[in-house]
Amino acid sequence: MVFFSGLWSAWAGVLFDLPMPIQPMHAVVAVALTEGLSYPQMVASTVWLGGAFLVLGSLGLISWCQRVIPLSVVRGLQLGLGLKVFATGVTLALTSCKEWRTSTESALELGLLHLFGARTGSSMMLMGFVKMALALALGPSLATVLAAFPNAVLGVLLALSGVELAISCRDMSEKRDTAVMLIGAGLVLRAGTGPAFVVSLLAAAGLKRS
Repeated sequence: MVFFSGLWSAWAGVLFDLPMPIQPMHAVVAVALTEGLSYPQMVASTVWLGGAFLVLGSLGLISWCQRVIPLSVVRGLQLGLGLKVFATGVTLALTSCKEWRTSTESALELGLLHLFGARTGSSMMLMGFVKMALALALGPSLATVLAAFPNAVLGVLLALSGVELAISCRDMSEKRDTAVMLIGAGLVLRAGTGPAFVVSLLAAAGLKRS
């Protein structure tokens, strides 16, 4: 899985010469971590997500989705999931106090790399080659290496990922859009992403008519 993931990453870098957007993966990881998805559910979510991208992309429906689903609804989900991931990361890091200093330094370094890198397709190619090399060099033992990854480091990285996901909502300036976003974010925290999406979509439609 890691090898072919790296292969497709490298090919995407060659084909598009752009970094790959990570918001879809952010969303899936955020839901998986904060809403207690089981392993079969996570596998199913990747299949459904890939299928949805294939259908939407091949039929040219992305623009239609952008017109139908208000940006404020999307921002509400991103804000809520970002806050949940941030809280999960902080909790995980604080439970590993002995590694806190090291994890903070390491995280400040995968964050600086993210801020000052990933501008062209070469970043995708590099990531792809690294993943393929790890898969070929370590084989099945790669799972053991990943399992030994320090929880403190993972916690800080998750917290930074949550912040990155949540700050995308800063473009909401209209009061109506902000209200829809806050409704969605609050429902994500209280009821989950499914109810949050439906209710915030209805709220956006209602406020648009008012």
